[in-house]
Amino acid sequence: MKIIQATTQQAFFDEMMIRGSVFVDEQKVPSAIEIDPDDRTASHFVAYTDQGEPASCLRLVFKDTKVKIGRVATLPKFRGQGLAKALMLHIETLPEVQAKEQIYLDAQLSALSFYQKLGYRIEGDVFEEAGILHQTVSKQTCPQVKD
Repeated sequence: MKIIQATTQQAFFDEMMIRGSVFVDEQKVPSAIEIDPDDRTASHFVAYTDQGEPASCLRLVFKDTKVKIGRVATLPKFRGQGLAKALMLHIETLPEVQAKEQIYLDAQLSALSFYQKLGYRIEGDVFEEAGILHQTVSKQTCPQVKD
């Protein structure tokens, strides 16, 4: 598996293909809200299989002292292979993420246990977004000690 930041047109296309397949086609999220203004400023990441196939993705939106993870998706044929887990663990080690106090995301209830196994804690009440029930989860980072 290879994880890259989507800085090329091809990598960004691969991410949008994964998101379109999972969120729009499979989960019936309206395409008009799946791509939003945060995509312009977010850092995008894609995980590729050893054969070079785009398989999983996510984006990071930096907000003051926090980082919001969003649009975590894995194509159905690659689920259960640990790609999303590897992607999540990878981004948690990035210096720009470690420089923040907290990582959080709005998790679909169907994926809540996945994030809890990665150390994320539930915050607040269940809410609906795009017709899907979510709950916010968060995790403290380990910022470097500053002099």
